[in-house]
Amino acid sequence: MKIKEAAERLGISQRAIRFYEKQGLLSPSRQQHNGYRAFGEEDIWRLQTIVALREAGMPIADIRTALAEIDANDEGRLMELLELQRSVMFAKWVEMKQMIETADRMIETLRQNRTLPIDDMYQLAEGSRRLREQRPGRTVGGSTSRPATTTGSSGKTRRSIRITMKRCV
Repeated sequence: MKIKEAAERLGISQRAIRFYEKQGLLSPSRQQHNGYRAFGEEDIWRLQTIVALREAGMPIADIRTALAEIDANDEGRLMELLELQRSVMFAKWVEMKQMIETADRMIETLRQNRTLPIDDMYQLAEGSRRLREQRPGRTVGGSTSRPATTTGSSGKTRRSIRITMKRCV
């Protein structure tokens, strides 16, 4: 089958297939009379494997290693790579869970006090930054608010963000 058919069958773009080929992850045969790529069932299986590993967040270099292990029938090494990738995803999940919990606390604080301590905003921003750094090219949208200072019951000055809540009717 040609690249267009392979792309349609796998639900990926032709450009992605060319990228994986350029990265050395697959090398479909070429038709002699026209030079078109010819994808066999083994190529399709390999592409499915590449797509699955990419969906799991595995970098191209690690996919290359994983494919080499598959080609060498080294299931132990492949298992090790997959377990490593799982632990990376788990760490990202834990971080995301903590950010959600922080956002929930911020929402509750804002509902109760109509003000939000700057430390909570900083914690959420730091978590977002760390996640963004782990996935280059991804950005997290920012919001605008202005810092304010308040004096708490203890006499300490506290920085917070004053947010005006509006009701939609």
